[in-house]
Amino acid sequence: MENIGNKNGLWELTELCKQEGILELDIMPGFESADLVDSGIIDSMGLLSLQTMIEGHYGVLIPQELFIMELRSLTSIAVYLDAHKLSQNQKQGLGVA
Repeated sequence: MENIGNKNGLWELTELCKQEGILELDIMPGFESADLVDSGIIDSMGLLSLQTMIEGHYGVLIPQELFIMELRSLTSIAVYLDAHKLSQNQKQGLGVA
């Protein structure tokens, strides 16, 4: 996936969450930066479902403690995925386009 941390990547992550039933279809505007659990958008089981979906779709294993303690909004998750992709590209010698 290209440019996951930008608006298009965040939109794609949001749509995937809706398709997988992790997010309601009629979610409130501005939810992207809200704490998903504290705001009641999803519960702790939903957070674990989100983690599993990310692993399956993006092939990125996010440590559970990091996911639960720090990556609590879709924006923070998208930024993490973007940084992970950049790191992988650098390890492979691809650099940044």
